[in-house]
Amino acid sequence: MEVERPATTLNRTLKIWKYLGLWDGGTNKTIYKYYSYTFIFMLLILYNIQQTISLIYTPRKVEIMIKEVTFYFNVVAITINVVMIMIHKKTIVEVLVTLDSEEFQGTDDITNEIIKKDMAKYKIYWKGLMGLGNFAYIMKDIVPIIANFAISSYQISLPTFNYFFLNETTKNDYFSWLFAYEIVAIYAVMLYDVTSDIFMNGILFYSITQMKILNYRLRNLKAEINVELSTEDQEIIHVMELNKCLRHYDSILKYCSDIQSITRVIMFVKYGLGSTIICVLLCGLLLSQELVFAAYNSDWIPRTEPFKRSIKVFMERAKTPIVMVGLKLFPLSLETFTSVSLLQKYF
Repeated sequence: MEVERPATTLNRTLKIWKYLGLWDGGTNKTIYKYYSYTFIFMLLILYNIQQTISLIYTPRKVEIMIKEVTFYFNVVAITINVVMIMIHKKTIVEVLVTLDSEEFQGTDDITNEIIKKDMAKYKIYWKGLMGLGNFAYIMKDIVPIIANFAISSYQISLPTFNYFFLNETTKNDYFSWLFAYEIVAIYAVMLYDVTSDIFMNGILFYSITQMKILNYRLRNLKAEINVELSTEDQEIIHVMELNKCLRHYDSILKYCSDIQSITRVIMFVKYGLGSTIICVLLCGLLLSQELVFAAYNSDWIPRTEPFKRSIKVFMERAKTPIVMVGLKLFPLSLETFTSVSLLQKYF
């Protein structure tokens, strides 16, 4: 019976990419190209453009801006993922060919078992992440639709951004169309996000699998005494086995180099925008600096002495702003960022 190869576990992602306009899958390339450009423009590029315009018109209130900006950066990161996949499609094909090559397959029961176990882990990861993405989509976007029909007092709102560049009359007149577009577009965005992460993590994960196999092969390059062969012939066999390991290692280096060319921009964007999102969220804590003024503006003058004492204690405590601390070692603040930036100049 033929052993399943690691590349086959990535085929499910490629099938989803086919519907998302990212992978032609051997179909008519001319027709698929028009389908791909239309699909990606309508459900990703146009969505980004509308969200960008909406962000420009967003009311300058911290609580509103935090939600809009964090979601906007996430969608931008996903869009860059999609662009990188389209740009590096040929490299992705090379990665899949390498992963499906004989050099990356098991040579005995132990190496086949290593591949089989890692493939089983990846399949669980694939199902878990896809299931989690669909569950989140259902809870966030489908359940409110059901609640709107089932509960008369329930007020349904747009699922993602609020089209701040449109007036309320226009939004109310075209609410159904705007809602339908957003709910379809956000599902496509979710699939782009989840499948790109699953695929990139999969090809990275299988590079670790190959390291395990090579490690096992090198550890088992032991001299076996065969009385029927001369010492010179045995040495030739050992050199041939070593050369197989070296060729395998060279293939792994080429494989990892291809992965690097695909993921380098994606990794940079994820880390960069991830840090930006953390900064935006922490900006919300700046509201804690306004608590003293808010307490002072309260109606405390005609209150009793216990009330006044409590408000004084609160105001003294609220003078210290809320700051997050990383592993109880360093505060996530402007002062820390400035200190690190200054230290970098000395190295």
